[in-house]
Amino acid sequence: MGALRYVKTPQVPATFSVRSLTIYPPEVQFGESVTVSALVANSGDLAGNYKAVLKIDDATVETRELSLAGGASEQVTFTVARDIPGAYTVSVENLLHQSKFEVLEYRSVLFQAPGQSHYDYEYAIDGYSQSAGFVAIGSRKRRTRQ
Repeated sequence: MGALRYVKTPQVPATFSVRSLTIYPPEVQFGESVTVSALVANSGDLAGNYKAVLKIDDATVETRELSLAGGASEQVTFTVARDIPGAYTVSVENLLHQSKFEVLEYRSVLFQAPGQSHYDYEYAIDGYSQSAGFVAIGSRKRRTRQ
């Protein structure tokens, strides 16, 4: 009878990859949020820690620490907003998603404030910021008769 042998298979250390980067919605008004998400996978046998780095226009905006078991994957999600119209390049671990999301030009919002007489005033407010409330840019008022 032969002796029973135990052969230990070497375990592969944590090896991370990032894929399936999504940006939603691809267009927003300034001050509105964009959600950026990606799937981080650990293809190794051992657990490990990973730092997901969100960059906008090559500048680090936010980081998230993930702890993943061997063979596990997890969705990482970031929420960002920009107050300046234009196109922004987004990446997580150098994974580009069609290169951008876009903040559209300011929009006008009309509302009426009650007046002291038979007239109301109509104001146009161009722009909105979640942190500052309404921001008047080139506002105008027009007297309207009721």
